[in-house]
Amino acid sequence: MRGLIRRAVLMPFLVATLLCGLLGWQVSLLVRDYEWLSHTGRVLAEIHHAQRLMIDHETAVRAYLLAGEPEFLEPYRVAERALPEALGLLEAEIADNPAQTRRIAELRETFRGWKSQADAALAGGSICELSDRPGALGGMHARKAIMDDLRALMGSMVSEEQRLMSEREAQASRMSRIAFGGGTILVIFAAVILTLAFRRWLATVATTYERALTQQRESQENERAARVAAEALAEEIKAESHELERRYQVMRARLAELERGEGP
Repeated sequence: MRGLIRRAVLMPFLVATLLCGLLGWQVSLLVRDYEWLSHTGRVLAEIHHAQRLMIDHETAVRAYLLAGEPEFLEPYRVAERALPEALGLLEAEIADNPAQTRRIAELRETFRGWKSQADAALAGGSICELSDRPGALGGMHARKAIMDDLRALMGSMVSEEQRLMSEREAQASRMSRIAFGGGTILVIFAAVILTLAFRRWLATVATTYERALTQQRESQENERAARVAAEALAEEIKAESHELERRYQVMRARLAELERGEGP
């Protein structure tokens, strides 16, 4: 009986432990997929931030060269201070992706070329009329071509991250379905196992109880039979005792008669 109770207690515990372990493993995979989704979202945000700073560079330089107003250079200075940190954060986020790492290295090199030309143009002063500056229009076209290359690189990085985002969303969705379906199957499986185990345990307990009850009944019947036999034996002994007593009295009476017949 103790073994049955021990198995009845340990079986649900073992099944629950196994179930929790499998569900925990599935949840960890699901969390990992959503962490990758979050990572891709951060990379896209960093790319857009760096792209905005580069556009601020370009817009500020163009505005200053055309208008000649120094306040137009303020976005240029702000972007110049913020861009190295933005590119550093972006590079750290994409360190796990060799293709993106190559693109960020190319982006840095291309931007250095653009900044070199922009600094040279700013050092030459502003232009209010393009005709007053020989080659000014050509310089603007050259800088625009470099900035177009930068935009193309940024676009490639965005496309790559969007592709990864789509793949990871599909993976996360697939893992969600697997986790939900697998969890449901595991719960049903555990319920079936526990039901069968409890049915077997209850059947064993019922059998053991019935056997014990039968033994008890047999013991009671044997005890009753023994008591009846003892009572019968006691009655028989009592009857024999009465018979012996009667014979004894008869013998005494005859002896008494014999003693009287032999007297003077």
